[in-house]
Amino acid sequence: MRRDRQYVTAATPGFGTALRKFGALPACPEHAERALSLDAGVMVYPGGDWEAYRPWTQRNRIDFHDHVGFVRLALRLKVPVFPVVSHGSHESLIVVSRGDRLARLLRLDRLRINVFPIMLGIPFGIGPVLVPNVPLPAKVLVEVLEPLDWGHLGRDAAHDPDVVRACYDEITTRMQQALDRLVRELPHPVWRRLLGAVGLAGSMPRGICDRRPPPGSGSGGPRARGGPSTPLPASPPRGGAPSSAGCVRARPRPLRTSRRPTSP
Repeated sequence: MRRDRQYVTAATPGFGTALRKFGALPACPEHAERALSLDAGVMVYPGGDWEAYRPWTQRNRIDFHDHVGFVRLALRLKVPVFPVVSHGSHESLIVVSRGDRLARLLRLDRLRINVFPIMLGIPFGIGPVLVPNVPLPAKVLVEVLEPLDWGHLGRDAAHDPDVVRACYDEITTRMQQALDRLVRELPHPVWRRLLGAVGLAGSMPRGICDRRPPPGSGSGGPRARGGPSTPLPASPPRGGAPSSAGCVRARPRPLRTSRRPTSP
């Protein structure tokens, strides 16, 4: 979250207006605080493009690039955080390199674009992210973890770097453990989807992808306490595959679900 910049998409005429109609706002503390004050859900992707376009070799790693703004927000407003972890979408689009050095060379950082990813896909092979590729079919799991509530630390904790770092480490460690478990339970998302399409999914060990979410379960974004739980879709940005998001909202129990990857 940055006060002095806006996302390029939010500032683009027409496109930014359309995003706002769907409830999307430029990421900044003021917008998040206003949404929470209105008892609205707020979903945050702390890693942004850095995590969404992490290399394929790091696809099973939580990497928020030390962005701690969401922690300060939760501490300052005394709202719980619901971590959301997904697994499988990064298998459908292969990122060869983030291209962060290339982005700096092209001066894209002035537009708040920190990466210029190099992708490997069908049918064009290796190329920049601007070249359209067809995503591989993959089984995608999304799990909402138990909330982390740091309200007992007090609002002043948002200004203590040591406390903020400890909370950041706590949530990223918990999310990494959950992602590691999902990877063990579904080690081959693409093969699971392909074999399922031809009716051979039963030949692979059963895992979490074969379970249905418990009735009444739901997920939510950063929100003031006490609101009802409603499901939220997990839609990765174009060409990317975020593995995680931070949320704040009350809900009955953890949600596990699966979905097909979104075409870029």
